[in-house]
Amino acid sequence: DSEAERMQKRVNNLLYLTKIKYMSKYKNEFKKINMKDLAEKIIESFAYNKKNIKFEMEIENIKVTGDKEQWTVVFENIIENGLRYAKKIIIIKIFEEDKQQYISIYNDGEKIPDDNLENIFWAFNKGNEGNFGLGLDIVKRIVSMYNGRIKAQNEDIGVSFIITIEK
Repeated sequence: DSEAERMQKRVNNLLYLTKIKYMSKYKNEFKKINMKDLAEKIIESFAYNKKNIKFEMEIENIKVTGDKEQWTVVFENIIENGLRYAKKIIIIKIFEEDKQQYISIYNDGEKIPDDNLENIFWAFNKGNEGNFGLGLDIVKRIVSMYNGRIKAQNEDIGVSFIITIEK
């Protein structure tokens, strides 16, 4: 059963990649998404995780252009990834500075080897606890579709995934 579930998730991710490619070629009617509401709802769904990881939030009430389902996938994929590596905490910050909007998702897990910081967003490249190597590729494609950028950054302890969107 667990192997069938893993395969189903892999197929679903591959189908979602195809959907993103299709959507990026055609004009869509994007809306303003309240990121505070979205993030709080997603965090609530992860609150009772198996590892008892604590969530902290520093979230401004900002709106980002896009599709709510796609931004949900961005948050879920990064948080699921963080839960695999976090030891005690995940911190989510959403804020505006100058003419840019930022979404930062930090976990206190192990650092990413410096030579792997860029290519963790490539399809089928996965960390030592990763599943299929598709989640962060999907995240990068969605963020790019909205003229945003994402990077992974090692901190003194742990790793931050930082999304920057031009306002």
